[in-house]
Amino acid sequence: MRTNGKKDLQVSTLYPNRQQRERLTATLEVCRELGNAGLQERIEAWKNRIPVRVFNQINQLPRLDKTYKAFFGRVQRGQKAGFPRFKGRHRYDSFSYPQSGFALGAKLQLSKIGNIKIKQQRNIGGEIKTLTIRREAGCWYAW
Repeated sequence: MRTNGKKDLQVSTLYPNRQQRERLTATLEVCRELGNAGLQERIEAWKNRIPVRVFNQINQLPRLDKTYKAFFGRVQRGQKAGFPRFKGRHRYDSFSYPQSGFALGAKLQLSKIGNIKIKQQRNIGGEIKTLTIRREAGCWYAW
């Protein structure tokens, strides 16, 4: 969770029930599929030398643009570029809520997922601007 004016990461452990875990996993899968579809669109555009405007994809695929900017930056610097590749199920592990779709109280309320038990490492001061949900080693975390 990133708060207004603070840049340090504050990790909280989530304890979703079975149905919530299924919804979280399904959300990850949809995000992965959207990212891979956007990547496919950009690959086809690259092959045909047709530009893809960031504004066409930015609301749905912010990570994809970041990936491509890093790729082209490495190409311009003459470094080994490492062309962006499709993400498999085990390589896509997080999704974010930018400014809305979540609320933090005694439980973490996530849009379309529900109220999830949460163990906070410390109290959070300020307004939460971005929430990232991450699956790591079979456990779920809020950043």
